[in-house]
Amino acid sequence: MYVRKTMTLVEDIRNSVDSMKHAEINKTYKGTSIELDTPLHHEVRKVIEKVLWKEAPDLMDKMPEKWCKVEDSVQVIFQHEPPSNTTNITFEVSNDDKLKLPPTYSRYGRDCVIGKSDATPLIKEWLAGIKDEDNAKRETKDMFDGIKEQLTSFMGKHASLNTAIKELPELEMYVPQDYLNKLAEETVRSKPTKSKPDDDDDEVEVDIEAITRAAIAHRITSSGE
Repeated sequence: MYVRKTMTLVEDIRNSVDSMKHAEINKTYKGTSIELDTPLHHEVRKVIEKVLWKEAPDLMDKMPEKWCKVEDSVQVIFQHEPPSNTTNITFEVSNDDKLKLPPTYSRYGRDCVIGKSDATPLIKEWLAGIKDEDNAKRETKDMFDGIKEQLTSFMGKHASLNTAIKELPELEMYVPQDYLNKLAEETVRSKPTKSKPDDDDDEVEVDIEAITRAAIAHRITSSGE
């Protein structure tokens, strides 16, 4: 069946690319949360207490809890190497093992800043992993954003989905199934005359290898293979 190119079709293709992008990022990006009762969680907790009690470390165990601030979360800023100079997280603990903090601590007026010299090897390894994930996230975003713009430009030179897929079969991987179903329908009517001829004078550069690799990788990871 003849499927005319419309702005809705183009937008649906763009949305399809965005959906793939978000799915790929969600599968690989773990974020900055620290799971409770893990070696990393225990280590970060010790460093937080060390940093916040550094003006009087000997009082931490001696001062009665009722004189202290007891919190179930702390805003923490980790300082590390450029280009990402800091990593900000909300560090949480369980309700039955809350943080015992100095009486001067205020969760609304003071963040816990953990400098590079305060970080242990395990924390540094975790921060390095976050930077690697951020770089991978940025690369994935840039790749799919580039594909989205290439396909938008490519569709701009076609009057129908029929001719677009005929020229670029790989486009099918980004077209919502409803349109592909219509495309596959047989019809006894004559195909409508194109509203305007394709503009073959303006070449649209499409990285076929990139759009194929991205779509196939998404299908493999989505199927759990």
